[in-house]
Amino acid sequence: MEKIKIKVEFNNYSSRYHAYTNQGKFHICSFWKSGVSDLWYFWPAIDSIKTPTKIFIEGLDGAFPVDYLISLSKSVWFLSFGTGELPEAELTRESKRLLGIR
Repeated sequence: MEKIKIKVEFNNYSSRYHAYTNQGKFHICSFWKSGVSDLWYFWPAIDSIKTPTKIFIEGLDGAFPVDYLISLSKSVWFLSFGTGELPEAELTRESKRLLGIR
C-alpha cells in the first residue's frame, strides 16, 4: 500500500491553506475557514473534473476537520493517479502544528 505525507502551507496573500504531497510537487486542495461560522471550505485540485466543487464541512466545536482532509487527500490521489487502492495518508509534523492538531 502506498503512503503519502500531507504538507499544509498557509498563503498570507490569499489567506488560504494549501495541501500538497510528494514533497510539495502535487497540489491536493486549497481550504479556508469561514469568517462568520465554523465552516471550512475545501477546493479539491482534480484535473479530471472540469468544474471543481467547493465543499464545506462544519468543524466540530471549532476544531479543524482533520479526518476530512485526510480522506479528501486519499481520494484526490486515487483519482489523479488511478492507483489500485487508496493510499495511507498522514499530516507532517509541521502541518499538524500549523493547524493546531496534536
